[in-house]
Amino acid sequence: MGILGLRRAMGMFAFLANRKKEVKDIMPDGTTIQFELENEKQFYLRFSKGKLSVHSGRCDNPSATIRGERDSFLKLLKGEIRQEEAFFMRKLEVTGPVTYLVRLNRLGQKVMSGGGFFSKLMLKLV
Repeated sequence: MGILGLRRAMGMFAFLANRKKEVKDIMPDGTTIQFELENEKQFYLRFSKGKLSVHSGRCDNPSATIRGERDSFLKLLKGEIRQEEAFFMRKLEVTGPVTYLVRLNRLGQKVMSGGGFFSKLMLKLV
């Protein structure tokens, strides 16, 4: 594991995402995505009032849950693998509507492609 844990990296991701107007268009208000990734403490993302926030622990009633390998999720976030590849190879599994992962992936592409220095630094530290 890198210097920056994935949960903290997602906090930086949220900061970068909230600077983009697309976050309001990509994720529906009230969406919560739970993460249960190998070798990581559980955390979840919440979209509320057009903003993304990251929380430690477990959400009682998530919109979707993503389970699987930490490294596969990072590769997906970095654009090194496609989401179809992650599913078919059973590296990641989604409980709930897969559309939330598709939307999260689209948001990730927007953030990482335009995030500049901070997005590159974040990906080097996780």
